[in-house]
Amino acid sequence: MVVTKLFQVGQITVLSSWIALIVGFIAAYAAVRIRFGKQSADVLLDAIFYFVLVWKLSVLITDFKIVIKWPLSILYFHGGRVGFYLGLVAAGFAVFRAVRKKHLQSKAQLGLFFGVVVIQVVYQVLMVLVNDNPFAAELMTVMLFAAFMLFIWLVIKNPDYSSVQLALLFMAMHAFVAAFQPAGLVGTSVVATWLLSLFFILLQFKGRHMDLESEGPL
Repeated sequence: MVVTKLFQVGQITVLSSWIALIVGFIAAYAAVRIRFGKQSADVLLDAIFYFVLVWKLSVLITDFKIVIKWPLSILYFHGGRVGFYLGLVAAGFAVFRAVRKKHLQSKAQLGLFFGVVVIQVVYQVLMVLVNDNPFAAELMTVMLFAAFMLFIWLVIKNPDYSSVQLALLFMAMHAFVAAFQPAGLVGTSVVATWLLSLFFILLQFKGRHMDLESEGPL
């Protein structure tokens, strides 16, 4: 969705997308803590921290001359789309490291994917509520993301649904909604959904392998 509203926080002008993302982070941590417990929630929190840190500091790469000339600009700017994807890489690395170090099994990894879904749902809905975009795009966004949130909340621990199925369904749903949104299928949020979903699909396959190893020989 296109950002049309800005907010003044002290001397800093904050984009509505930043606020939506922060609220999404908070909601995701709380939801994962409630649904999957402290271990998954703490790993998610670490991933969020590294994402934000790299995203903000990536301005040193994208606009180094500006930061050197006006050091305080690092408070106002970030690395844009490039920095966003670098942040995703950092978050993915943090999750992968936690999976290997803490030996997170498939259920804990599924909790992290659930957190990604919550972040996207809250972000998308808030962007609709705060900004002004085409009515059809806003309606489709709220209806489908809210419906998917309700669906995944109910079935996330149901053994009849695999994490791979849920991730693929999430990718397909977001792609369908993105077709109605101004940025289309190349929007940053939908690309992030595809990348993160694929990442967690791979993690789930690895997690199943770890589960089998932990069970030992029959």
